[in-house]
Amino acid sequence: MDTIKLIDQDGNACYFQQEALIDQLAFSGLPNSASAALKTVVRNFANAVGQMRMAQTRYFGIPYQDPNKQAALSEAKRHEANVAKMLQFINQTIDRV
Repeated sequence: MDTIKLIDQDGNACYFQQEALIDQLAFSGLPNSASAALKTVVRNFANAVGQMRMAQTRYFGIPYQDPNKQAALSEAKRHEANVAKMLQFINQTIDRV
């Protein structure tokens, strides 16, 4: 079972089991009054990271000279850019809260 380590802005580490990351994040210190919007953001971010990892895994699983490797790389980069945009948005939003 894989464990994921996330570090907050204060340097505090939290550990999560990969299989239940979304559920664990929902109950890991978010205020009880957390809105449905916040839960949706967390769920969407977790899903985006999952899609990115699947695309990266597909890319690295394709043999070097396979003609589909470039398309898989483009897909992986697209998912990575999506996660990066989401991170930027989340960080900007957190600063305003």
